[in-house]
Amino acid sequence: MGLDPVTQSRIYIQYWNPIENMFNYENQSTLMDDFFRDYITSIEGQIPTKSLVYENFKRIYNDLSHDTVEDICSDIYKSAKLYTNMHYARDESMELNSLFRDIKSLKMNFDEIDDPHKIGRDVTNIGTWGNGNMEILMDSVNQIPSILYIIGQSYDKQLN
Repeated sequence: MGLDPVTQSRIYIQYWNPIENMFNYENQSTLMDDFFRDYITSIEGQIPTKSLVYENFKRIYNDLSHDTVEDICSDIYKSAKLYTNMHYARDESMELNSLFRDIKSLKMNFDEIDDPHKIGRDVTNIGTWGNGNMEILMDSVNQIPSILYIIGQSYDKQLN
């Protein structure tokens, strides 16, 4: 990272170690790999090849030279917190946890979903973490109604 030892130690204690601890120990490596792949996808808008995640991350890190290491680690920390809260359904809100568990149980097939705002993409031949073959990348909280509309369609399909 090119930091002095005191700063590097502080950033490790404040950000990196807590990030590692957010992930379940037994699944830590796989889930953290998936997280970083999804994190890179959220930055670049494309899913990187699994074997190139580290190289992509290094390139992004170097491209973000205007940001400090602490800014980057803070962003990763916040993203990891959201990611693990959704994955493990351990948000402070019990209502959100219930929704997260429900989402993980849904099967969303791309060709059967009405997506009027074009926020989803077909990952049938790519694969990704989750269920089904549709991926939605949320860029803004303003997209939540559109996402809920798509999720509602999956519920309706399951009930019929």
